[in-house]
Amino acid sequence: MKIIDNIIGKKLVIVRTHGSCVDIRTYNSQELGLAKVLADKGVDVSIVFAGKVYEEHIILTSTGEKIKIYYVPYICIKPEISKFIGLNNLLFKLKPNIIQIHELFSMMSFSTLRWALKNNVKCVLIQGSYSLHNKVIAKYVEKIYNNTIGFYILNNVNGIGCKTDMAAKYISHYYKKPIFATRVGLDISRFDKSREISWREKLGLKKERILLYVGVLEKRKNVDLLIKSLSALPKDVVLLIVGRGEEKENLKNTSKTYNVSNRCVFIDSLTQDELPVLYSCCDLFLLPSSYEIYGMVILEAMYFSLPVIASVTAGSQTIIKNNETGILVSTFNIEDWANAILKLLNDSEIYYKIKNNTRKHIESFFTWDKTSAGFIELYCKALSRV
Repeated sequence: MKIIDNIIGKKLVIVRTHGSCVDIRTYNSQELGLAKVLADKGVDVSIVFAGKVYEEHIILTSTGEKIKIYYVPYICIKPEISKFIGLNNLLFKLKPNIIQIHELFSMMSFSTLRWALKNNVKCVLIQGSYSLHNKVIAKYVEKIYNNTIGFYILNNVNGIGCKTDMAAKYISHYYKKPIFATRVGLDISRFDKSREISWREKLGLKKERILLYVGVLEKRKNVDLLIKSLSALPKDVVLLIVGRGEEKENLKNTSKTYNVSNRCVFIDSLTQDELPVLYSCCDLFLLPSSYEIYGMVILEAMYFSLPVIASVTAGSQTIIKNNETGILVSTFNIEDWANAILKLLNDSEIYYKIKNNTRKHIESFFTWDKTSAGFIELYCKALSRV
């Protein structure tokens, strides 16, 4: 009997226990990508997201299997400190055999686990975060939480999976039992119906070399570093910034300060069907985050054979083989980033070696068809525990 047989026909509810809304039209949701593969294998999967109002949706996989998605209203002090209104009643209605929760430092992970224990339902934790908060008060609160409520979660869930080795190391400070490797995959079915858009023509770009950033515009992403680095690059290099966020106006001002505003193009968030052609028409993808749990955009860019230069984070180290499938930069120094960019733009041998390796690397190791095995093993082990 195959291990998957132990979960076929069982009801799995994936609760994204984070107090923030997810727009699955613009974000390649990890939960949805995993659910599609599981549903096609015969698992009854539902997903619960935080939402502005209560909503129910059904999404069909490529083979016609149904995934039920629920948005529940929530109250939020911080994403880690939130309450999903009506979640307990929804779980009673769904009658799951097993629940997947996300992140140790989350009050919703704690309350969802409490419901599971009370109702004799198995529960597994998926961990992505890999370090304490960098602000003094937040770090102090998280330490207290991890040694009290977090300790309770770790010792009462039926299994723990970690997205990266750094996440596993973080958990090992509080928990010494075996931890499963549950690597994240890319939902390539999201790109089946891509829109044909001539981005170069639309943006008025001809022979310019295009650097691309896609993501939220917030401080930890260090997009200002890319703008500053642009000032040290040849005039035919432009930076395309796709995303929204609190830092947008500051970034525009930075581009003016460094006299590169005419070489910086800002675009609001795009839907998943608009991204493939954009990735394909650019020359490099850049992600200089100071903290990145995984980095779905790295997977996306590499899948479309776009060479990636990224800072060293838990996600980038997991996905990229340095100098083989991408470039990792260990500093946030303008000169180092400019040199890394020039290295690929000016050396066609290295550039095409990496470019030719990227898609093959993702298809071999980082699609949900490949990575779901770790999750399936975690679920089956949890269901077998008395």
